[in-house]
Amino acid sequence: MSHAALQQDCVTVNYIVAGNLPGPHKLGEGLWTLEIPDHALGRLIQRTGNAAPVDHIMAAHHAVLGLRQSEIVPNNGRLDRDVSFGVAAGPGAFICHCSITPDQSMGGELQMHVFAHTWVADDQRSETQVVHIGDGGPGERLGDHWLLPMPMRRIVRVQVGDNDVATVVCWSPAVTGDGLDRPAGRA
Repeated sequence: MSHAALQQDCVTVNYIVAGNLPGPHKLGEGLWTLEIPDHALGRLIQRTGNAAPVDHIMAAHHAVLGLRQSEIVPNNGRLDRDVSFGVAAGPGAFICHCSITPDQSMGGELQMHVFAHTWVADDQRSETQVVHIGDGGPGERLGDHWLLPMPMRRIVRVQVGDNDVATVVCWSPAVTGDGLDRPAGRA
């Protein structure tokens, strides 16, 4: 992907969380699941004639949260940016890849999100563009680990042999350890 492609305006699906969170943050907001550049959104609107594509974006957001971790991050945290996958959105799919980048809104901590290169209608998709519908079960979905809002998980890069591997550490009120604090009180 060219540098210019990353400079275009986009729509993102963001999160906001507040409360007794681990670490110094008691309020968090930032990029959550999807980054959809103008090109991809324009193709969706052009093909569907939909002046308000919010329903399709939300359907894609929910599908991304339900994606099977084993299909998207199959090699224990080794993301291959050259591997793309389709995420159902309206009468077509966003063609995406996962990206781990520093999130400046949270002090530069690593975050993973899904970048939509483009949108293709169902009748335009090639046989190699597999569409994922987000049918992962509890504990195996991206939304259970990699795509939790940032204050609820931490992504750490580790060196395994010659490979740079990312791993995710989740925080839950019911779980202690892993270097994350247990919250006081109840939600």
